[in-house]
Amino acid sequence: MKHKVNVHFLSNGIPVIFCDVAFQTCKISVNLGFGARDEKAQEYGITHFVEHLIGQSVVGEPSFDQLKKKIEVFGGNINLYTTYSKINLFVNVLPEYLPDVVKIIAPQIVTPLFNEQNIEKEKNIILDEYRRSLGNKSWLLFKQINLFKNTGFGHYILGTPEIIKSFNKTMVSDYYFSHLSNDKCNIVVVGQVKDKQNLLSELENLFGNIPYIHYEHYIQSVQQTCEHNLKPEEKNIKLVLAFAAKIPDERKDQIAIGVFKKILQDRLRKVLRYEKGLVYTIQCATMGNIDTRLYTIETESLPENTENIIENIATVCKSILEQNLITAEELQSAKNTFKYSILREMDSVDTCCEIYAQHMMYYGKLYDVDTEKQILDNLKLNDIIKIGQSLLNAPVSIVTQGPMYDFDIVSAWHKFYIN
Repeated sequence: MKHKVNVHFLSNGIPVIFCDVAFQTCKISVNLGFGARDEKAQEYGITHFVEHLIGQSVVGEPSFDQLKKKIEVFGGNINLYTTYSKINLFVNVLPEYLPDVVKIIAPQIVTPLFNEQNIEKEKNIILDEYRRSLGNKSWLLFKQINLFKNTGFGHYILGTPEIIKSFNKTMVSDYYFSHLSNDKCNIVVVGQVKDKQNLLSELENLFGNIPYIHYEHYIQSVQQTCEHNLKPEEKNIKLVLAFAAKIPDERKDQIAIGVFKKILQDRLRKVLRYEKGLVYTIQCATMGNIDTRLYTIETESLPENTENIIENIATVCKSILEQNLITAEELQSAKNTFKYSILREMDSVDTCCEIYAQHMMYYGKLYDVDTEKQILDNLKLNDIIKIGQSLLNAPVSIVTQGPMYDFDIVSAWHKFYIN
């Protein structure tokens, strides 16, 4: 589906991105470019706490349920979420009611009420969310905290019970208004908007006074680590190898790394699953973001298979760069898969909204799918091999979870990959 995209700037510099596409519904997304990575140690969890509070109604009954009902009158659905990089408030709504919805959500962002009664009530809600999440996310949390030690990404987004209990009105308000800065915000509207000028006027009136606040994101280099989370009750060993590669931020390099990960993942799956029968699945992925990023290989299997898995991963990684170079067929297949994924994402009102917001936040310019496709088409074998060498020759951390195993996993990696 072809998108017509343009950007306007409010008087304070906040970009408003319009993606005019023939969806039957539309979406507005307000993105605040601070997140859990911007928290000091004594503030861990405060961004997520703030997200809960700004989701509460600023007039009438102070509850998220009240806010939802106001939006539902216009056939809409509102939600919020927090990441390490941002707070996002978004509404999916019928296009004709978009101006009405904007008037409702703007005060949540610009003039939220942080009162002690709501703060105390929300502590109990978030503590319950914390307790429920621990069992479901033990591996995800262990990976995150240990792979990103001493960086802004090395703690749980929800914080800890002790810190959550310490929040008060002054702490919450000071944190929020010292990070709400016009240079780190953007607004994305996806769908058919009949009167853009009227909507822009509304957005100017409602968001145009957000000030500039100087602050720098907390950026710290990732350090190598090897950690095991002992879980004797589990049957499998979960394993992640994380490479701290310094890949340039240029889109060509970021797209090339995506293509290389696809090729590497296919080769690893071929060997580990289909030839050796050691694992059910294996995945190459990315953690972190543009400032602090890790490239991972992740799988799981029985403890007695783990050393053999390390050997085979090391062998595949070594051979793809030294003996068994990437073929033209592999490259074309990976390119087409990558191209399909970006086009598929553009066919969804939700994912394309997220892509436009993230691209503007990271690169300060509009995302253009045609440019992405052109970069992809122009990638050569040498580009992919070069980026693969940068990735696989970077310092590697190894984190595992499950029962105890009886070998030195770091020594095994060095034996099979480095020697």
